[in-house]
Amino acid sequence: MQYHWWLKESILEPYVYGEKIFNNEEIEKIIKIGKDEKFSTVQEPFIGDEKGDAVKDISSRNCFLSFIRSDLTNNEWIFRRITDAIINVNRDFYSYNIEYIENLQFTEYQSPGHFYGKHVDLQYKSSKTRKISFSIQLTEDTEYEGGDLILYTGKETKTKRNKGCINIFPSYMLHEVTPVTKGTRCSLVGWILGPSFK
Repeated sequence: MQYHWWLKESILEPYVYGEKIFNNEEIEKIIKIGKDEKFSTVQEPFIGDEKGDAVKDISSRNCFLSFIRSDLTNNEWIFRRITDAIINVNRDFYSYNIEYIENLQFTEYQSPGHFYGKHVDLQYKSSKTRKISFSIQLTEDTEYEGGDLILYTGKETKTKRNKGCINIFPSYMLHEVTPVTKGTRCSLVGWILGPSFK
Protein backbone atom coordinates (compact mmCIF):
# COMPACT_ATOMS: atom_id res chain seq x y z
CA MET A 1 0.00 0.00 0.00
CA GLN A 2 1.26 3.48 -0.84
CA TYR A 3 0.80 6.40 1.56
CA HIS A 4 1.01 10.14 0.96
CA TRP A 5 1.54 13.07 3.26
CA TRP A 6 -0.27 15.94 1.54
CA LEU A 7 1.54 19.27 1.57
CA LYS A 8 -1.56 21.31 0.87
CA GLU A 9 -5.21 20.36 0.68
CA SER A 10 -6.99 21.72 -2.37
CA ILE A 11 -9.82 20.88 -4.76
CA LEU A 12 -9.03 20.91 -8.47
CA GLU A 13 -12.18 21.26 -10.52
CA PRO A 14 -11.91 20.91 -14.30
CA TYR A 15 -14.71 23.44 -14.74
CA VAL A 16 -16.48 25.94 -12.48
CA TYR A 17 -19.49 28.11 -13.26
CA GLY A 18 -21.45 30.89 -11.60
CA GLU A 19 -24.89 32.29 -12.31
CA LYS A 20 -25.73 35.88 -13.26
CA ILE A 21 -22.35 37.58 -12.97
CA PHE A 22 -24.00 40.39 -15.00
CA ASN A 23 -27.70 41.30 -15.16
CA ASN A 24 -29.64 41.96 -18.38
CA GLU A 25 -29.10 45.73 -18.34
CA GLU A 26 -25.36 45.30 -17.82
CA ILE A 27 -25.19 42.71 -20.58
CA GLU A 28 -26.79 45.13 -23.04
CA LYS A 29 -24.12 47.70 -22.13
CA ILE A 30 -21.35 45.11 -22.66
CA ILE A 31 -22.71 44.21 -26.10
CA LYS A 32 -22.79 47.91 -27.09
CA ILE A 33 -19.22 48.38 -25.86
CA GLY A 34 -18.08 45.26 -27.74
CA LYS A 35 -19.53 46.67 -30.96
CA ASP A 36 -18.33 50.26 -30.42
CA GLU A 37 -14.82 50.93 -31.76
CA LYS A 38 -14.37 53.79 -29.27
CA PHE A 39 -14.17 51.24 -26.45
CA SER A 40 -12.92 48.11 -28.21
CA THR A 41 -10.60 46.94 -30.98
CA VAL A 42 -11.96 44.83 -33.86
CA GLN A 43 -9.82 41.90 -34.93
CA GLU A 44 -9.84 39.56 -37.92
CA PRO A 45 -9.82 35.78 -37.30
CA PHE A 46 -6.26 34.54 -36.96
CA ILE A 47 -4.22 31.67 -35.61
CA GLY A 48 -0.57 31.47 -34.61
CA ASP A 49 1.63 29.80 -37.22
CA GLU A 50 4.67 27.63 -36.44
CA LYS A 51 6.74 30.80 -35.81
CA GLY A 52 4.10 32.22 -33.47
CA ASP A 53 3.06 34.91 -35.96
CA ALA A 54 -0.63 35.71 -36.44
CA VAL A 55 -2.12 34.60 -39.75
CA LYS A 56 -5.72 34.91 -40.93
CA ASP A 57 -7.53 31.57 -41.04
CA ILE A 58 -11.31 31.04 -41.02
CA SER A 59 -10.87 27.26 -41.14
CA SER A 60 -10.01 27.33 -37.42
CA ARG A 61 -12.58 29.94 -36.37
CA ASN A 62 -15.18 32.10 -38.03
CA CYS A 63 -16.83 34.75 -35.88
CA PHE A 64 -16.88 38.48 -35.17
CA LEU A 65 -14.25 39.53 -32.62
CA SER A 66 -13.41 42.71 -30.78
CA PHE A 67 -11.39 43.34 -27.66
CA ILE A 68 -12.73 45.43 -24.77
CA ARG A 69 -9.86 47.53 -23.49
CA SER A 70 -8.86 47.62 -19.83
CA ASP A 71 -7.28 51.09 -20.04
CA LEU A 72 -10.58 52.95 -20.54
CA THR A 73 -12.54 54.27 -17.55
CA ASN A 74 -15.82 53.39 -19.26
CA ASN A 75 -14.87 49.68 -19.11
CA GLU A 76 -13.55 49.48 -15.54
CA TRP A 77 -16.80 48.17 -14.01
CA ILE A 78 -16.67 45.09 -16.27
CA PHE A 79 -13.12 44.20 -15.25
CA ARG A 80 -13.87 44.85 -11.55
CA ARG A 81 -16.83 42.44 -11.54
CA ILE A 82 -14.83 39.72 -13.27
CA THR A 83 -11.84 40.28 -10.98
CA ASP A 84 -13.96 39.66 -7.88
CA ALA A 85 -15.34 36.42 -9.33
CA ILE A 86 -11.97 35.10 -10.51
CA ILE A 87 -10.20 35.84 -7.22
CA ASN A 88 -12.84 33.86 -5.33
CA VAL A 89 -12.78 30.92 -7.77
CA ASN A 90 -8.98 30.80 -7.85
CA ARG A 91 -8.84 30.82 -4.05
CA ASP A 92 -11.42 28.02 -3.72
CA PHE A 93 -10.46 25.76 -6.64
CA TYR A 94 -7.12 26.42 -8.36
CA SER A 95 -4.64 28.32 -6.14
CA TYR A 96 -2.72 29.50 -9.20
CA ASN A 97 -0.22 32.35 -9.01
CA ILE A 98 -2.13 34.93 -11.08
CA GLU A 99 -1.44 38.58 -11.91
CA TYR A 100 -3.81 40.19 -14.42
CA ILE A 101 -6.65 39.90 -16.94
CA GLU A 102 -5.97 40.45 -20.63
CA ASN A 103 -8.27 42.66 -22.68
CA LEU A 104 -11.66 40.96 -22.91
CA GLN A 105 -12.74 39.30 -26.14
CA PHE A 106 -16.29 40.11 -27.22
CA THR A 107 -17.36 37.36 -29.63
CA GLU A 108 -20.44 37.23 -31.84
CA TYR A 109 -21.34 33.99 -33.61
CA GLN A 110 -23.95 34.26 -36.36
CA SER A 111 -25.77 31.57 -38.29
CA PRO A 112 -25.22 29.77 -40.43
CA GLY A 113 -22.01 28.19 -39.31
CA HIS A 114 -19.95 30.60 -37.20
CA PHE A 115 -17.76 28.52 -34.88
CA TYR A 116 -14.48 28.32 -32.96
CA GLY A 117 -12.62 25.05 -33.53
CA LYS A 118 -10.91 22.90 -30.92
CA HIS A 119 -8.01 24.69 -29.26
CA VAL A 120 -6.25 25.49 -26.02
CA ASP A 121 -5.71 29.09 -24.94
CA LEU A 122 -1.99 29.39 -25.50
CA GLN A 123 -0.42 32.84 -25.32
CA TYR A 124 1.94 33.64 -28.16
CA LYS A 125 5.13 35.69 -27.68
CA SER A 126 4.50 36.49 -24.02
CA SER A 127 6.58 36.22 -20.87
CA LYS A 128 3.41 35.33 -18.94
CA THR A 129 1.25 32.20 -19.06
CA ARG A 130 -2.50 32.02 -19.54
CA LYS A 131 -3.72 30.01 -16.55
CA ILE A 132 -7.47 30.55 -16.23
CA SER A 133 -9.93 31.02 -19.09
CA PHE A 134 -13.55 32.11 -18.80
CA SER A 135 -16.57 32.63 -21.01
CA ILE A 136 -19.58 34.73 -20.02
CA GLN A 137 -22.87 34.06 -21.78
CA LEU A 138 -24.43 37.27 -23.16
CA THR A 139 -27.35 35.76 -25.09
CA GLU A 140 -30.47 33.89 -23.98
CA ASP A 141 -29.98 30.24 -24.89
CA THR A 142 -33.38 30.28 -26.65
CA GLU A 143 -32.12 32.90 -29.15
CA TYR A 144 -29.83 30.51 -31.02
CA GLU A 145 -29.19 26.85 -31.79
CA GLY A 146 -25.83 25.10 -31.78
CA GLY A 147 -23.00 27.30 -30.51
CA ASP A 148 -22.22 25.14 -27.48
CA LEU A 149 -19.03 25.71 -25.53
CA ILE A 150 -17.63 22.19 -25.15
CA LEU A 151 -14.80 21.35 -22.75
CA TYR A 152 -12.80 18.15 -23.11
CA THR A 153 -12.24 16.93 -19.56
CA GLY A 154 -11.66 13.27 -20.44
CA LYS A 155 -15.17 13.41 -21.86
CA GLU A 156 -17.15 16.05 -23.72
CA THR A 157 -18.60 18.49 -21.19
CA LYS A 158 -21.22 20.92 -22.46
CA THR A 159 -21.07 24.12 -20.39
CA LYS A 160 -23.96 26.17 -19.03
CA ARG A 161 -25.84 28.44 -21.47
CA ASN A 162 -27.85 30.61 -19.07
CA LYS A 163 -27.66 34.31 -19.90
CA GLY A 164 -25.23 36.06 -17.56
CA CYS A 165 -23.47 32.92 -16.33
CA ILE A 166 -19.67 32.54 -16.27
CA ASN A 167 -17.88 29.30 -17.19
CA ILE A 168 -14.33 29.06 -15.83
CA PHE A 169 -11.66 26.46 -16.65
CA PRO A 170 -7.87 26.01 -16.84
CA SER A 171 -6.44 27.58 -20.00
CA TYR A 172 -4.63 24.37 -20.97
CA MET A 173 -7.97 22.54 -21.37
CA LEU A 174 -9.03 21.65 -24.93
CA HIS A 175 -12.31 23.34 -25.86
CA GLU A 176 -14.41 24.54 -28.79
CA VAL A 177 -17.58 26.40 -29.74
CA THR A 178 -19.71 24.28 -32.06
CA PRO A 179 -21.23 25.88 -35.19
CA VAL A 180 -24.25 28.14 -34.66
CA THR A 181 -27.04 26.76 -36.84
CA LYS A 182 -29.72 29.35 -36.06
CA GLY A 183 -29.75 32.84 -34.53
CA THR A 184 -26.84 34.71 -32.92
CA ARG A 185 -24.73 33.92 -29.85
CA CYS A 186 -22.66 36.54 -28.03
CA SER A 187 -20.11 35.89 -25.32
CA LEU A 188 -17.40 37.68 -23.37
CA VAL A 189 -14.19 35.67 -23.14
CA GLY A 190 -11.07 36.35 -21.13
CA TRP A 191 -7.80 34.97 -19.80
CA ILE A 192 -6.01 35.33 -16.48
CA LEU A 193 -2.22 35.37 -16.71
CA GLY A 194 0.64 34.80 -14.32
CA PRO A 195 4.18 33.43 -14.12
CA SER A 196 4.94 30.08 -15.76
CA PHE A 197 3.66 26.96 -14.03
CA LYS A 198 6.24 25.32 -11.77
